Amino acid sequence: LHTIKTTGNQLFAQHYFTDDWSIQTGVSYRESSIKGISTEVGAFKSASTSIVNRMRRTRDNHALDVSGRFELLGRVRAAGMQHNLLFGVDAYKFSDNRLQFRVRNVPALELDIYNPVYGNPPPAFPATPLTWTHEEQRSKSVYAQDQIDLSAQWKLLLGVRYDKYDQSMLNHNSSKTVEQSLSATSPRAGLVYQPSKTVSLYVTASKSFRPNSGVSRAFESFPAEKGKSAEVGAKYDSADGKISGTLAIYNISKNNVLTPDPLDPNNFSVAAGEVQSKGVELDLGGEIAAGLRLSAAYAFTDAKVTQDNNNFLVGRQLANVPRHSANLMLVQAFKLGGNAATAGVGLNYIGEREGAV
Repeated sequence: LHTIKTTGNQLFAQHYFTDDWSIQTGVSYRESSIKGISTEVGAFKSASTSIVNRMRRTRDNHALDVSGRFELLGRVRAAGMQHNLLFGVDAYKFSDNRLQFRVRNVPALELDIYNPVYGNPPPAFPATPLTWTHEEQRSKSVYAQDQIDLSAQWKLLLGVRYDKYDQSMLNHNSSKTVEQSLSATSPRAGLVYQPSKTVSLYVTASKSFRPNSGVSRAFESFPAEKGKSAEVGAKYDSADGKISGTLAIYNISKNNVLTPDPLDPNNFSVAAGEVQSKGVELDLGGEIAAGLRLSAAYAFTDAKVTQDNNNFLVGRQLANVPRHSANLMLVQAFKLGGNAATAGVGLNYIGEREGAV
């Protein structure tokens, strides 16, 4: 049994100096914790037995996340074109404290799945924690963006972001601390063409940077996740505003994506060498009859490890990512006792997924 607590607060403010210029800022505070004891199933004692080993854990984890951002937005005309400008800075601090004890591979925790016997006194936990760590993350970023109205039908988006990140992790068991400082510049660009008022065609390309939290089984910091993405698509909005749909085709490649460690998937992760995700997404929604709304979506996702020093991972699908998924929902609005009411029915399909990598 575990007790999970989360407390969060957000504040957002915006001020207009003129019709063309404004500022907006926001801060966020989130505190979370999980505390309790659990008994978890492990592996069979051998291939020829029905007895499984179980493990007993106690967790006492606390995390604190504080972030803030400040942005300046404006519109100017230059060279006969409209420029929609955005300049911003953001920062966050994340603290994570984890304390975990574990006991396993003792007779009191063995269980015959065909003849289970419950009620054995739980074994005592060892004096030394399995995990006792304190992690600190700090990040500062600055970014800028310009959306240019080239004409009534063409729009160009250009942007760039610079991130600086510091991480430290203290292992209380060994009194060892690992630290790293990372930085990256991430550009993005996009182009939109509107052949009519109801249809928009677009293409985008960008680079991404996202630090990885935690450490490996060898207590080493993970390199940051870096990626490149390209996407083409179309969006349709009916003239009466009742029906809308989008179609997107994308290709994303990322380095150092965290996946479960094959040697200890329940406790540790490894940074995969390169992961590629490509696919198609289709969304359709709107009011198809008086008071009847439709929402439908389909996604084909081919996400797999393409390069890694561990040959076991190469070619494997990413854990928990289905190749095919879809959902459909119909919602009817009606009157009930003179009040507005709705009733709906939905279907959700998720294809086969890799259980572990």
